[in-house]
Amino acid sequence: MLFAGCDTTVPLFENPQDHPLYYSLYGRISYPDGGTIRVEPLRDSTLRGAPGEASEVVTFTKGSTGEVDTLEVHSRQVDQLPVRNYRTPGGLEAGATYQIRVEGPDGNASSAQVTLPERRPTAEVLDSLRYCRRERTGDREVLPVRARIDSVRRLGRLALQYTTRFGLSSPYLWTNAARAEGADTYRIRMKPNDNLVDIAAQQIEAGLFEPPPPAIARAATLTAVAVGPEWPGEHFNKLQLKEMAAPIEHSNVQQGTGLVLGTRSVTVDVPVKEPDLNNLPPCSD
Repeated sequence: MLFAGCDTTVPLFENPQDHPLYYSLYGRISYPDGGTIRVEPLRDSTLRGAPGEASEVVTFTKGSTGEVDTLEVHSRQVDQLPVRNYRTPGGLEAGATYQIRVEGPDGNASSAQVTLPERRPTAEVLDSLRYCRRERTGDREVLPVRARIDSVRRLGRLALQYTTRFGLSSPYLWTNAARAEGADTYRIRMKPNDNLVDIAAQQIEAGLFEPPPPAIARAATLTAVAVGPEWPGEHFNKLQLKEMAAPIEHSNVQQGTGLVLGTRSVTVDVPVKEPDLNNLPPCSD
């Protein structure tokens, strides 16, 4: 969201006087280990980070028992920006509801409620990772990979990640092409070609980087993430920056802004077929 501050077409956030908002909360609480929540006092314009010492009290409450934990600041700086990240406790229960509450010294408070998915999703990869060659250009490409995700009512994210000789790629997210096939089943078709050259720069040694055509994957994994009922819906994955910068519309934070999600995930290996680069099949349109 920091990039929105450089885009003059994105309107600055204005705190309404009739129903004031106090804090922004962003984070993901996962079964069973918990997660990290970023807390920031709201102002009337975009500033860089959360300056100063923490004056708020952040609590984590289990809905079924009322048991309350007071959270401590977990980290104070990310990418050289001052932040306040709070770590929740672990050992969480599937299907349980939890509340994050932030209260300032003047008694003003913001809160968010999340519910962890009851079931662990299952993922089945229906193809191996295979390559083809464009007849017109001679470039090699990665053929689409199909996957079936079961036991998930709300599919919030799908991430495909590769290991090449340059290191581990950043996750390739593909959530807009998911097609529901029932109450708890999705079938996804991913075309991951671009990701095989998207390798973290710090992992590339001088003189080893190969520009496109893409590197060859040595291994690959697929991660499917189920989300709780606070998820804004599939349309959230398609939003433009201007739409995301309107914090109230897609927020589940009471008397504040932001998005805090309950999640449960599964990671499986993707079969990788080592290609014969001199004898690749032609790519089909």
